[in-house]
Amino acid sequence: MKDPLGYRDEFLITKEYNYLDNAGLSPLPISVIKASSLFMEERSEIGAMNYFDSWEGMRNRVAEGFGDLINAHPDELAFTMNTHDGINTVANMVDWRDGDNVILNDLEFPANSFPWAHQRKHGVEIRVVESKGGGVYPEDIEALIDDRTRVIALSHVAFINGFKQDIEAVGRIARKNDVLFVVDAMQSVGVVDFDVRKTNIDFLACGGHKWLLAPLGTGFFYIRKELLDEYDPPTIGLQGHDSGLLTGFIMEWTPHKTARKFMTGNINYAGFAGMEMGLEIIHEIGLRNIEKRVHDLTNQLVEEIANPDVSWLTPLEMKYRSSTLNFTHPRVGELLKDLESRKIIVAPRGGGLRVSPNFYNTEAEITELAKAVNDFK
Repeated sequence: MKDPLGYRDEFLITKEYNYLDNAGLSPLPISVIKASSLFMEERSEIGAMNYFDSWEGMRNRVAEGFGDLINAHPDELAFTMNTHDGINTVANMVDWRDGDNVILNDLEFPANSFPWAHQRKHGVEIRVVESKGGGVYPEDIEALIDDRTRVIALSHVAFINGFKQDIEAVGRIARKNDVLFVVDAMQSVGVVDFDVRKTNIDFLACGGHKWLLAPLGTGFFYIRKELLDEYDPPTIGLQGHDSGLLTGFIMEWTPHKTARKFMTGNINYAGFAGMEMGLEIIHEIGLRNIEKRVHDLTNQLVEEIANPDVSWLTPLEMKYRSSTLNFTHPRVGELLKDLESRKIIVAPRGGGLRVSPNFYNTEAEITELAKAVNDFK
């Protein structure tokens, strides 16, 4: 495995900023930019020639690289544009009955709330678990389940404060109650080590532009292989058609035998060319090494912030910690402006400041942030 800091020069933003908002948008590594550009240059030079074979080869490599991160088979993966695509796919293909319910929580990003709330038109009830001290806990989720509960949908890591859900415990609860378990993994894939099989996840969705180091407009949808024959895609297209090269008029759509049936038309090929390189970086460093690296950096921040007016909005117990922390201050708006003036980039979320380092960030950058917070009066 390679040294995480050996990749620091890949991130141009580090030359001017102390960038600690990787949970918002990852700066693109130079090699990712070059991979996307090369794909577009090749299309410019040869047009449609070799297009099908080129895309299929890249698709297989990217699916394998992503699948290895979560222990999913490539046949269980469909390419999407973002997390919304995947969550909407699930929400719109469940055979709803009036009076069914879905369990959410109040730490969710709109990608995992809008699609479910939209199902109220079918008489679906949305039950929301209220967070306690910045966390949502399995026993509180289980307390809302009844015989009409169809789905538990939650984020593995909360976008607001980085709270890491005990998805293994929730997965057991879902399986025991015969409830579908849907996970928004936008804030975890690529920085948190987990296994979709051990956690009993039925469906998972994520985008690539945060911890996967990929361009915007890239993402994945996972469906557990045992469910492939049970669910039909709510929208269909040529990418999901089980055929070879199209040469003429057809009307009859034959679903692909894999999760690919959930794909419709053309996707962001250049973006996925970049994602291939982003995944290569992650695998070269090692997912567990990345997770340890960011834990070390966030632990350092907790230890070094000593401003008595600061309070943490993230539960600090390690089992609930991810790559992201959130803290607040009585004059949080002024503190944000002060940090920005020092070119320290964090994100205002949930009444606090969200801090999300990645493997390329340094101990010195964490110390710089802590000192600025401690000096703020």
